[in-house]
Amino acid sequence: MSLYGADLFALLPELIVVVTACLVISLDPITPASRQDLLAWLSVGALALCLGITGWQINELNIRVSAFSDLVVIDAYARFWKILLYGVAGLTIFMSMPYLKVERIQLGEYYGFILLALSGMMVMVSGVDLLTIYLGTELMSLSLYVMTGLNRSKPRSLEAAAKYFVLGAFSSGILLYGISLLYGVAGSTKLATIAGAIGTRGADDPLVLIATILIAVGFCFKLAAVPFHMWTPDVYQGAPTSVTAFMAVAAKAASFAAFMRVFIEGLGGLKAEWSLLFLLIAVVTLVLGNVVAIVQTNIKRM
Repeated sequence: MSLYGADLFALLPELIVVVTACLVISLDPITPASRQDLLAWLSVGALALCLGITGWQINELNIRVSAFSDLVVIDAYARFWKILLYGVAGLTIFMSMPYLKVERIQLGEYYGFILLALSGMMVMVSGVDLLTIYLGTELMSLSLYVMTGLNRSKPRSLEAAAKYFVLGAFSSGILLYGISLLYGVAGSTKLATIAGAIGTRGADDPLVLIATILIAVGFCFKLAAVPFHMWTPDVYQGAPTSVTAFMAVAAKAASFAAFMRVFIEGLGGLKAEWSLLFLLIAVVTLVLGNVVAIVQTNIKRM
Protein backbone atom coordinates (compact mmCIF):
# COMPACT_ATOMS: atom_id res chain seq x y z
CA MET A 1 0.00 0.00 0.00
CA SER A 2 1.33 3.44 -0.95
CA LEU A 3 1.99 6.07 1.69
CA TYR A 4 -1.02 8.06 0.50
CA GLY A 5 -3.19 4.95 0.63
CA ALA A 6 -1.96 4.18 4.14
CA ASP A 7 -2.92 7.69 5.25
CA LEU A 8 -6.41 7.30 3.83
CA PHE A 9 -6.77 3.89 5.45
CA ALA A 10 -5.78 5.34 8.83
CA LEU A 11 -8.60 7.88 8.49
CA LEU A 12 -11.11 5.43 7.00
CA PRO A 13 -13.69 5.94 9.81
CA GLU A 14 -13.64 9.72 9.25
CA LEU A 15 -14.05 9.23 5.50
CA ILE A 16 -16.99 6.87 6.00
CA VAL A 17 -18.72 9.34 8.31
CA VAL A 18 -18.22 12.28 5.92
CA VAL A 19 -19.34 10.34 2.83
CA THR A 20 -22.42 9.04 4.66
CA ALA A 21 -23.27 12.57 5.84
CA CYS A 22 -23.09 13.87 2.27
CA LEU A 23 -25.19 10.91 1.08
CA VAL A 24 -27.85 11.54 3.73
CA ILE A 25 -28.07 15.24 2.84
CA SER A 26 -28.26 14.39 -0.88
CA LEU A 27 -31.00 11.77 -0.38
CA ASP A 28 -33.12 13.97 1.89
CA PRO A 29 -34.91 15.94 -0.89
CA ILE A 30 -36.04 12.73 -2.64
CA THR A 31 -36.96 10.82 0.54
CA PRO A 32 -40.65 11.04 1.55
CA ALA A 33 -41.30 12.51 4.99
CA SER A 34 -42.80 9.20 6.08
CA ARG A 35 -39.55 7.39 5.24
CA GLN A 36 -37.08 9.69 7.00
CA ASP A 37 -36.20 6.85 9.37
CA LEU A 38 -34.31 5.23 6.48
CA LEU A 39 -31.80 8.06 6.63
CA ALA A 40 -31.43 7.50 10.36
CA TRP A 41 -30.76 3.80 9.87
CA LEU A 42 -28.24 4.58 7.13
CA SER A 43 -26.42 6.82 9.61
CA VAL A 44 -26.51 4.12 12.29
CA GLY A 45 -25.13 1.61 9.80
CA ALA A 46 -22.18 3.91 9.06
CA LEU A 47 -21.50 4.27 12.79
CA ALA A 48 -21.58 0.48 13.23
CA LEU A 49 -19.10 0.09 10.35
CA CYS A 50 -16.78 2.71 11.88
CA LEU A 51 -17.01 0.98 15.25
CA GLY A 52 -15.97 -2.29 13.63
CA ILE A 53 -13.01 -0.67 11.86
CA THR A 54 -11.83 1.08 15.03
CA GLY A 55 -12.18 -2.17 16.98
CA TRP A 56 -10.11 -3.96 14.32
CA GLN A 57 -7.46 -1.25 14.57
CA ILE A 58 -7.27 -1.81 18.32
CA ASN A 59 -6.76 -5.56 17.90
CA GLU A 60 -4.51 -5.56 14.83
CA LEU A 61 -2.81 -2.15 14.86
CA ASN A 62 -2.42 -1.38 18.53
CA ILE A 63 0.33 1.13 17.78
CA ARG A 64 0.59 4.87 17.25
CA VAL A 65 0.04 5.59 13.54
CA SER A 66 0.71 9.03 12.07
CA ALA A 67 -0.92 10.22 8.86
CA PHE A 68 -0.69 13.14 6.44
CA SER A 69 2.73 14.38 7.50
CA ASP A 70 2.00 14.02 11.23
CA LEU A 71 -1.08 16.24 11.14
CA VAL A 72 -3.20 13.49 12.72
CA VAL A 73 -2.38 10.44 14.77
CA ILE A 74 -4.31 7.24 15.45
CA ASP A 75 -3.36 6.00 18.91
CA ALA A 76 -5.07 4.39 21.89
CA TYR A 77 -6.16 7.81 23.15
CA ALA A 78 -7.87 8.73 19.87
CA ARG A 79 -9.48 5.31 19.50
CA PHE A 80 -10.98 5.48 23.00
CA TRP A 81 -12.64 8.82 22.32
CA LYS A 82 -13.83 7.74 18.87
CA ILE A 83 -15.59 4.70 20.29
CA LEU A 84 -17.24 6.91 22.92
CA LEU A 85 -18.34 9.39 20.23
CA TYR A 86 -19.78 6.60 18.04
CA GLY A 87 -21.91 5.46 20.96
CA VAL A 88 -23.15 8.96 21.80
CA ALA A 89 -23.97 9.72 18.16
CA GLY A 90 -25.83 6.42 17.79
CA LEU A 91 -27.87 6.99 20.95
CA THR A 92 -28.67 10.52 19.77
CA ILE A 93 -29.98 9.19 16.45
CA PHE A 94 -32.14 6.57 18.19
CA MET A 95 -33.51 9.21 20.55
CA SER A 96 -34.12 11.63 17.69
CA MET A 97 -36.31 9.37 15.58
CA PRO A 98 -39.39 9.52 17.85
CA TYR A 99 -38.56 13.05 19.05
CA LEU A 100 -38.55 14.55 15.55
CA LYS A 101 -41.94 12.97 14.85
CA VAL A 102 -43.46 14.38 18.04
CA GLU A 103 -42.04 17.85 17.31
CA ARG A 104 -42.96 17.52 13.61
CA ILE A 105 -39.46 18.38 12.49
CA GLN A 106 -39.34 16.63 9.13
CA LEU A 107 -35.74 17.40 8.20
CA GLY A 108 -33.73 14.39 7.10
CA GLU A 109 -30.56 16.47 6.87
CA TYR A 110 -30.64 16.51 10.67
CA TYR A 111 -28.91 13.12 10.64
CA GLY A 112 -26.37 14.40 8.14
CA PHE A 113 -25.47 17.25 10.47
CA ILE A 114 -25.01 14.80 13.34
CA LEU A 115 -22.49 12.90 11.21
CA LEU A 116 -20.73 16.08 10.08
CA ALA A 117 -20.41 17.23 13.70
CA LEU A 118 -19.11 13.75 14.58
CA SER A 119 -16.48 13.91 11.83
CA GLY A 120 -15.24 17.21 13.26
CA MET A 121 -15.05 15.64 16.71
CA MET A 122 -13.08 12.69 15.33
CA VAL A 123 -10.56 15.07 13.75
CA MET A 124 -10.29 16.92 17.07
CA VAL A 125 -9.39 13.82 19.08
CA SER A 126 -6.87 12.63 16.45
CA GLY A 127 -5.22 15.94 15.66
CA VAL A 128 -1.64 16.60 16.75
CA ASP A 129 -1.43 19.90 14.88
CA LEU A 130 -3.16 23.00 16.23
CA LEU A 131 -4.66 23.97 12.87
CA THR A 132 -5.98 20.44 12.35
CA ILE A 133 -7.62 20.57 15.78
CA TYR A 134 -9.00 24.03 14.96
CA LEU A 135 -10.52 22.82 11.68
CA GLY A 136 -12.14 19.89 13.48
CA THR A 137 -13.51 22.28 16.10
CA GLU A 138 -15.02 24.53 13.44
CA LEU A 139 -16.61 21.62 11.56
CA MET A 140 -18.20 20.46 14.80
CA SER A 141 -19.32 23.95 15.79
CA LEU A 142 -20.81 24.93 12.41
CA SER A 143 -22.89 21.76 12.36
CA LEU A 144 -24.10 22.39 15.91
CA TYR A 145 -25.06 25.99 15.10
CA VAL A 146 -27.42 24.70 12.40
CA MET A 147 -28.79 21.88 14.55
CA THR A 148 -29.55 24.28 17.40
CA GLY A 149 -31.87 26.31 15.18
CA LEU A 150 -33.56 23.42 13.35
CA ASN A 151 -36.83 23.89 15.24
CA ARG A 152 -37.61 26.99 13.20
CA SER A 153 -41.19 27.25 14.42
CA LYS A 154 -39.98 28.25 17.89
CA PRO A 155 -38.38 31.71 18.36
CA ARG A 156 -36.41 30.40 21.35
CA SER A 157 -34.62 27.91 19.10
CA LEU A 158 -33.63 30.60 16.62
CA GLU A 159 -32.47 32.83 19.47
CA ALA A 160 -30.35 30.01 20.87
CA ALA A 161 -28.75 29.40 17.47
CA ALA A 162 -27.91 33.10 17.09
CA LYS A 163 -26.36 33.31 20.57
CA TYR A 164 -24.41 30.12 20.04
CA PHE A 165 -23.10 31.33 16.67
CA VAL A 166 -21.97 34.74 17.93
CA LEU A 167 -20.27 33.49 21.09
CA GLY A 168 -18.88 30.43 19.30
CA ALA A 169 -17.30 32.65 16.64
CA PHE A 170 -15.86 34.85 19.41
CA SER A 171 -14.28 31.88 21.18
CA SER A 172 -12.93 30.51 17.89
CA GLY A 173 -11.25 33.85 17.21
CA ILE A 174 -9.59 33.79 20.63
CA LEU A 175 -8.40 30.21 20.06
CA LEU A 176 -7.03 31.06 16.62
CA TYR A 177 -5.18 34.08 17.97
CA GLY A 178 -3.53 31.90 20.61
CA ILE A 179 -2.54 29.42 17.89
CA SER A 180 -0.97 32.23 15.84
CA LEU A 181 1.13 33.33 18.82
CA LEU A 182 2.35 29.77 19.41
CA TYR A 183 3.26 29.57 15.73
CA GLY A 184 5.32 32.73 16.21
CA VAL A 185 7.09 31.10 19.14
CA ALA A 186 7.76 27.67 17.62
CA GLY A 187 7.63 28.28 13.87
CA SER A 188 5.17 25.40 13.58
CA THR A 189 1.69 24.41 14.68
CA LYS A 190 2.62 20.78 15.38
CA LEU A 191 2.39 19.87 19.06
CA ALA A 192 5.75 18.06 19.16
CA THR A 193 7.58 21.08 17.72
CA ILE A 194 5.74 23.44 20.09
CA ALA A 195 6.72 21.27 23.06
CA GLY A 196 10.39 21.49 22.06
CA ALA A 197 10.25 25.28 21.61
CA ILE A 198 8.55 25.81 24.96
CA GLY A 199 11.12 23.63 26.66
CA THR A 200 13.77 26.01 25.34
CA ARG A 201 12.03 29.33 26.00
CA GLY A 202 10.18 28.50 29.23
CA ALA A 203 7.19 30.16 30.88
CA ASP A 204 9.00 33.47 31.33
CA ASP A 205 8.47 34.29 27.66
CA PRO A 206 5.43 36.65 27.51
CA LEU A 207 4.35 35.30 24.11
CA VAL A 208 4.21 31.76 25.49
CA LEU A 209 2.22 32.90 28.52
CA ILE A 210 -0.30 34.94 26.51
CA ALA A 211 -0.72 32.17 23.91
CA THR A 212 -1.35 29.59 26.65
CA ILE A 213 -3.99 31.82 28.27
CA LEU A 214 -5.78 32.49 24.94
CA ILE A 215 -5.87 28.81 24.00
CA ALA A 216 -7.16 27.92 27.47
CA VAL A 217 -9.91 30.55 27.16
CA GLY A 218 -10.91 29.26 23.73
CA PHE A 219 -11.24 25.69 24.98
CA CYS A 220 -13.03 26.80 28.17
CA PHE A 221 -15.73 28.38 25.98
CA LYS A 222 -16.21 25.05 24.20
CA LEU A 223 -16.25 23.21 27.55
CA ALA A 224 -18.63 25.76 29.13
CA ALA A 225 -16.28 26.18 32.08
CA VAL A 226 -16.74 29.10 34.48
CA PRO A 227 -16.49 32.03 33.74
CA PHE A 228 -17.05 31.24 30.04
CA HIS A 229 -20.31 29.36 30.53
CA MET A 230 -22.99 32.05 30.21
CA TRP A 231 -24.14 30.91 26.76
CA THR A 232 -24.86 27.35 27.85
CA PRO A 233 -28.25 27.58 29.67
CA ASP A 234 -29.93 29.62 26.92
CA VAL A 235 -28.58 27.43 24.12
CA TYR A 236 -29.44 24.17 25.90
CA GLN A 237 -32.98 25.39 26.60
CA GLY A 238 -33.64 26.67 23.08
CA ALA A 239 -32.12 23.79 21.12
CA PRO A 240 -34.14 20.65 20.33
CA THR A 241 -33.79 18.22 23.24
CA SER A 242 -31.93 15.61 21.23
CA VAL A 243 -29.47 18.27 20.07
CA THR A 244 -29.00 19.42 23.66
CA ALA A 245 -28.13 15.87 24.68
CA PHE A 246 -25.65 15.57 21.81
CA MET A 247 -23.96 18.87 22.67
CA ALA A 248 -23.86 18.16 26.40
CA VAL A 249 -22.04 14.85 25.93
CA ALA A 250 -20.35 14.51 22.54
CA ALA A 251 -19.25 18.12 22.00
CA LYS A 252 -17.92 18.39 25.55
CA ALA A 253 -16.11 15.04 25.30
CA ALA A 254 -14.40 15.95 22.01
CA SER A 255 -13.43 19.40 23.32
CA PHE A 256 -12.02 17.89 26.50
CA ALA A 257 -10.05 15.28 24.53
CA ALA A 258 -8.51 17.93 22.27
CA PHE A 259 -7.88 20.20 25.26
CA MET A 260 -5.98 17.47 27.12
CA ARG A 261 -3.88 16.51 24.09
CA VAL A 262 -2.88 20.14 23.42
CA PHE A 263 -1.91 20.88 27.01
CA ILE A 264 -0.15 17.59 27.72
CA GLU A 265 1.62 16.92 24.42
CA GLY A 266 2.16 20.53 23.35
CA LEU A 267 2.21 22.60 26.52
CA GLY A 268 3.26 19.92 29.00
CA GLY A 269 6.43 21.84 29.79
CA LEU A 270 4.26 24.51 31.43
CA LYS A 271 2.35 22.07 33.60
CA ALA A 272 3.51 23.74 36.80
CA GLU A 273 1.97 26.99 35.59
CA TRP A 274 -1.40 25.77 34.22
CA SER A 275 -2.23 22.78 36.46
CA LEU A 276 -3.22 24.91 39.48
CA LEU A 277 -5.25 27.28 37.29
CA PHE A 278 -7.22 24.44 35.74
CA LEU A 279 -7.80 22.87 39.14
CA LEU A 280 -9.28 26.16 40.32
CA ILE A 281 -11.47 26.48 37.20
CA ALA A 282 -12.75 22.91 37.64
CA VAL A 283 -13.64 23.45 41.31
CA VAL A 284 -15.37 26.78 40.65
CA THR A 285 -17.29 25.27 37.73
CA LEU A 286 -18.52 22.38 39.85
CA VAL A 287 -19.51 24.55 42.80
CA LEU A 288 -21.11 27.41 40.87
CA GLY A 289 -22.86 25.07 38.44
CA ASN A 290 -24.51 23.09 41.22
CA VAL A 291 -25.46 26.17 43.26
CA VAL A 292 -27.02 27.99 40.29
CA ALA A 293 -28.85 24.80 39.24
CA ILE A 294 -30.88 24.95 42.46
CA VAL A 295 -32.92 27.94 41.28
CA GLN A 296 -33.58 26.67 37.75
CA THR A 297 -37.14 25.77 36.74
CA ASN A 298 -36.25 24.22 33.38
CA ILE A 299 -34.55 20.84 33.47
CA LYS A 300 -32.52 21.55 30.31
CA ARG A 301 -31.07 24.71 31.88
CA MET A 302 -30.34 22.76 35.05
